[in-house]
Amino acid sequence: AQIYYTIDGSEPTPQSSLYEKPLKFTSDTSLRYMAVDRFGNREAPQRAFFNFPPQVSVWPPPGVYESKELILYLRTGESGNIFYKIANISPDIWIQYGTPLRISQDTILQVQAVDQGQAKSEPIELRYGLVTPLKRGDIRVGYDPPQVMFVNDLELFGEPSCFLIGEQQISVLPFTSTGPKEPIKLANSPSSVDWVRSWDFDGDGLADILLRDQQGQLHYFATQTRTSIKKETGVFAVGSDAKVQAVVPLDADGDGVLDLFVLDARQGESRLWKQSAGRFSPQKDALREVEAGAFDALSGDWNDDRKADLLILPGGTKLPYLLYGDGKGGFQAYTLKGVLENVGVDVEWRWAARTDVDADGDLDLVLVGRGRKEETSTVKVLFVVMLHQLTGQGWKRVFTTEVLDRELRGVMLSDPDLDGYPDLGLVGKTGGTLWMKNILGESLLDATSAVGLSWPDAGPMAMGDLSRVGFPSFAVWGRNGFLRLFSEPPRGKFIRLVIRGNRGNRSAIGTKSLLKSGARTFLREVGISSTSPDQSELLLPIGLGDVEAAGDLTIVWSDGQKREIPTPELGKTLVLSPQ
Repeated sequence: AQIYYTIDGSEPTPQSSLYEKPLKFTSDTSLRYMAVDRFGNREAPQRAFFNFPPQVSVWPPPGVYESKELILYLRTGESGNIFYKIANISPDIWIQYGTPLRISQDTILQVQAVDQGQAKSEPIELRYGLVTPLKRGDIRVGYDPPQVMFVNDLELFGEPSCFLIGEQQISVLPFTSTGPKEPIKLANSPSSVDWVRSWDFDGDGLADILLRDQQGQLHYFATQTRTSIKKETGVFAVGSDAKVQAVVPLDADGDGVLDLFVLDARQGESRLWKQSAGRFSPQKDALREVEAGAFDALSGDWNDDRKADLLILPGGTKLPYLLYGDGKGGFQAYTLKGVLENVGVDVEWRWAARTDVDADGDLDLVLVGRGRKEETSTVKVLFVVMLHQLTGQGWKRVFTTEVLDRELRGVMLSDPDLDGYPDLGLVGKTGGTLWMKNILGESLLDATSAVGLSWPDAGPMAMGDLSRVGFPSFAVWGRNGFLRLFSEPPRGKFIRLVIRGNRGNRSAIGTKSLLKSGARTFLREVGISSTSPDQSELLLPIGLGDVEAAGDLTIVWSDGQKREIPTPELGKTLVLSPQ
């Protein structure tokens, strides 16, 4: 028998199309067909319907745009309707699309089409970020590029300057409300410096400077005045055979006195150093949970129990893990295997940053590693993973993306547009910095070209309120002898905090600030926030987006002291000390 068919709704006859090969349909189709045997006998015509869910097209496509407002156009078939809901406005309400949508802030949309037969398309998610181009200003410094740099206020008055550590000297580029002054040499510098850290080590009210060279040796400089430092060995000294990878400040036992965790690449040599009268000494017992070869570490309170924890990047292809503190100087290991084990192949997790990325009052993590997408692939990429802390109940991986492989010197999380959702910078070793916009704490989208941050010959990078306007600027060193400042006109409201601690912890490391605004709670924790060789200010401003007024502000120091500030005024700097 032979089969004849039509797709125009008419009855099939022997003069209709003869079925000879499989049919392919790309839209709703009514198929009618019948069989005819060799004697001309016909069967009764049969009918089959093939319905395709309606499709939605959108313009412009999802991404980050240099604009204060974006108009979205949605389309579907002539007989269909489009429904949408906006995650940050009406997350549970589907609204019928009529006129083009205007968005003036970062937005996550869910869109679905429904045709006359009530067939529905699969909901699709559209993510948009809006940015303003960064303003640029070049400062001619006039000597060789630094190995590392940091932004800090050595006198803890909330007036940071930029410090440059070169091959031969440590210099400060003082900033005032009228701009930068001439650089001042502070001291001779050790050669081959890998990273810099700065906070008040000895409790004298002045932030000091710690450098590590490529041999794993530490060099400590005590600050005497804003423009005078002196190399010392008595405050903090490790042996000549040390292979120090990281020095992490934390209040390990909650007594309000700053301790140190020293990560040593040698087996059994990573341990806490306790402070007494401004001097640090190593504890007898090493942290057994830390294996040889560990690469880097951060501190923070990741399970929300007001006890200092540690994040360890163990090196090689081992997965990062947490050490939850018990408030007495002890730690218990917590694996991140459940949220990281399916990310790539042979991934080396080398970089991490921590802050509250989704404005829920919990300290979150962003991890960056280099590896392969598949077993059969030889091409390496960078994996960027965003992890949410679930209010002390574990972790959830909410976002993973891959970007082109590049040599990184570090990562940083900061909120230059003050929308309340800190963005991610992947800082290249010799340029190639990538800036990723945080879309409502749920994803990171490439915004490098939109904000105008690309600068191929860029070197060290740090952030701080160098312009004295209350919100941060990027300080980026260029190989041509210029220090370039990037600042973004803030899209949102903000509050800047200068938090001081007691004598045992003048820099207030580990202090939490929680600022409520409607359903959101913005958490910032004082301390080193990323595994970058450079260092930004220890506490950057709290962005609040387009709020009309702030809610209550709570400050909790590491020893449990607390202050409540009802509805602080927006756009101001608050200087806070324990009562």
